[in-house]
Amino acid sequence: MKSTRSTQSKKKALVPSTTTAAISSSKTKKQRSAPKEAPPLISGVSLPALTTPASTTGPTPTTTGDTPTSINPIVAASAAALASNATSLQPAATAAGVPTAADDPPAIILPKVPATFTPGPKGRLRGFFPNSIELGGMRQLVLDLNAFTGYAALMGSAVEPASSIASTVTRALAWRAVRNESEAWTDYVKVEDALAWQSAMKFLTELRPSFLLAVSKTPSLATQYPGLTAVFGAGKQIAKKAAATLAKKAKAKAASNAGTAPAATAAPAPTVKATTTGS
Repeated sequence: MKSTRSTQSKKKALVPSTTTAAISSSKTKKQRSAPKEAPPLISGVSLPALTTPASTTGPTPTTTGDTPTSINPIVAASAAALASNATSLQPAATAAGVPTAADDPPAIILPKVPATFTPGPKGRLRGFFPNSIELGGMRQLVLDLNAFTGYAALMGSAVEPASSIASTVTRALAWRAVRNESEAWTDYVKVEDALAWQSAMKFLTELRPSFLLAVSKTPSLATQYPGLTAVFGAGKQIAKKAAATLAKKAKAKAASNAGTAPAATAAPAPTVKATTTGS
């Protein structure tokens, strides 16, 4: 009995340590807020030549996407550009990597969306994205298709040629890489935008009462500095003050007129003529 209890106690002693390690590991992962890292475009894959598909007549694209680099060469160089500007893109951060103050935005030129593009109705492309397991094997799939011996004889003529499928998958992987980079960049931009306005609005909040006080003493400042007036609502303060002055003058005039006007005479009460009824 003692040996059984000692064995069970040893097993129980091992469980908390494993569980604690798992919990601490999960907490550590949750506490880390490292920015998203954009994966390389097609790492380790020899890319075949991509052909641009024929565009449709409507503004909403219905065929496979254009090659990302054919829209703007800056898209292909986005990762290299961000890497070269890594120093200027790093915001002031705490030990956990969370930025606390905004940096100046880098001087970059974002690619323009085609003027005729419209996303189309919601849900029309739902269900066409690969899952994570499928996406993880796409790079090797391109290699397999490019090295497939006897593809036409084994697969038959009913399927697309290996080169066409490899080219289409390569284009899809390239767009997914651009999407990942864009989403990571958007996350960064949103945080920097919020931090920048946080500081700006703090300073403006401190300046507002001083400027409004100065405008109340020197109204010409409102027209001299229209930007400050519009932001701080000094125009509303001036209009409110002017309306109050007009109302005060109108009230005083009405009181003056009431003192000089003759007293109104009461109208005589109407008389009722009594009528008699015959018996």
